[in-house]
Amino acid sequence: MGTDGLAEGASSGALGWNGERSIPGAVLRVWASEHEGACYGPGEDGYCKASEAEWSLAWLGMADLSNCFDSPEDAGSWLDEEIKSEESEGLNRGWRRLLSEEIREEVCVLIRDGRAHIWDGWHRVAASLATGRLVKAIVGRPFEPGATLGDPQGSPWNQLMADEVRQKENT
Repeated sequence: MGTDGLAEGASSGALGWNGERSIPGAVLRVWASEHEGACYGPGEDGYCKASEAEWSLAWLGMADLSNCFDSPEDAGSWLDEEIKSEESEGLNRGWRRLLSEEIREEVCVLIRDGRAHIWDGWHRVAASLATGRLVKAIVGRPFEPGATLGDPQGSPWNQLMADEVRQKENT
């Protein structure tokens, strides 16, 4: 980390959402790797190694997530059933709150061939769709076939960031 609390190479003037500083793609990739394989396995469209995708921050809405549920009503019904199920078990994970309060935690989504694949945040996505609100997302897009991290032909990552990530992944 730099002296200003940002990762080395991050611009202190860069903005993310709501005036927050942006987060370097290499850091987002590390965060995304925590959810790699959680919902999709090798061979499925939603699967990709986090190190084989470009990661960025974005606000997503119905146009981006429409393939995840049939409709906003379907998303709301699914979330209602999840809430009822957890309440019948005496649990409270705060899912009901997602329908009335700001959704603060990002979701993690891989987008392949224009289709969203949720790695983390199904309940947050359902709440955002049911209420017509956007949701903050860490979004991955797989590199072109044959491209690798740091390959100037296949991705915009500069070699320094690629080397830093490889070093972190090998420790």
